Amino acid sequence: MEMLVVISIIGILSALSIAAITSVIPRAKTAALRAEVQSLAEGIERYQSKYGDYPPDFMNWSIVERHYRKIFPDIAASELQLLYRMCDDELDTSTDQMTGTHPYDPTAMDRAEALIWALGGYSSDPQYPFTGVGGPLALIPGATDTTNPALYHYNIDRQNGMVDLDVQKLSLRKLDDSAGVTVANRITTTDDLSLVDPFPVYRAREDSAPYVYFDSRTYDGFVLVGGTQVMNGYSSTVEGDADHVRPVLSDSVNPNAATGGYGSYSNAVNAFLFMNDRSFQVLSPGLDGRFGIVVDANGGDGITDGSDDAPAYWQYPSGTLVIANPSATTPGGLKSSTVTRYNITTSYSSTTVDTFEKDNLASFSQSTFDNDLPSQ
Repeated sequence: MEMLVVISIIGILSALSIAAITSVIPRAKTAALRAEVQSLAEGIERYQSKYGDYPPDFMNWSIVERHYRKIFPDIAASELQLLYRMCDDELDTSTDQMTGTHPYDPTAMDRAEALIWALGGYSSDPQYPFTGVGGPLALIPGATDTTNPALYHYNIDRQNGMVDLDVQKLSLRKLDDSAGVTVANRITTTDDLSLVDPFPVYRAREDSAPYVYFDSRTYDGFVLVGGTQVMNGYSSTVEGDADHVRPVLSDSVNPNAATGGYGSYSNAVNAFLFMNDRSFQVLSPGLDGRFGIVVDANGGDGITDGSDDAPAYWQYPSGTLVIANPSATTPGGLKSSTVTRYNITTSYSSTTVDTFEKDNLASFSQSTFDNDLPSQ
């Protein structure tokens, strides 16, 4: 009998230990993600302290150009011309790349790539901060045309970084060591279907969406696609599924918002203040590796296809979904009546009945979005 009691006690203790370990491991992993988000955010603050300006998120070229002319007053015109060519809507390897000027593409350097572009460090050469020694771009061996973006790749020996980045977490394509470095065999990113994108992203793990960065100057930024405002955001594919994120709104009404009908997506979304409305947001997809699928009023078709319904934004900490409906007339009229505390119902979307947003983290959050929900 005593032996049976002992065995029973051991069994109970084992079960308790397993349960404790099962709960501790996710918390530890979440804490590690939170620490990394804070590290990246601290890097952005160091950038601002050093240069007197927050880095752009590359949604708007005018802001990008103004920023670099401010922090590098002696920058060579060729540096900005090269960067623009890398960020226009023409492939670097296109035969038309070096002829004329092509429209700017705000997704060429997306919100995840802009984070690493800024934090990785620039060259100490005041004229050539991008292509000088230690800068983010390196001319491939043997190339002589310094104006052609197809002849550059990512420099893995960057200097003056704002944070210590783990190179294993960068989405860098490995070189074929059996061949020489060429346009077809150079260091580019694996986060793009194109083989010519030199801008990597930073992931907590390989099967996860990357960390993203939004600059407050362009939280409400947009481009016109077929006459439709396509608002700032980030899209990627995670294990074959679409994944999206936009800047996060606060629950506070904007005292300076438009009244009497918003009339546009940008006016509507500004009915509320954004989180960190004068600085930036760094966002993590959390343990599940996904930001979420909800991106617009119909549940999420994508950010940049130009045919979306009104864009959707999450509010922190309430977990309310705001639909930037131009025809709405009050802040309350923008809130989805079928979404509360990040919970999606089928009356809102046929695409999903759950949200990945719950375990997301941000530079402004205390923990995961779910854990930061107000008490009911």
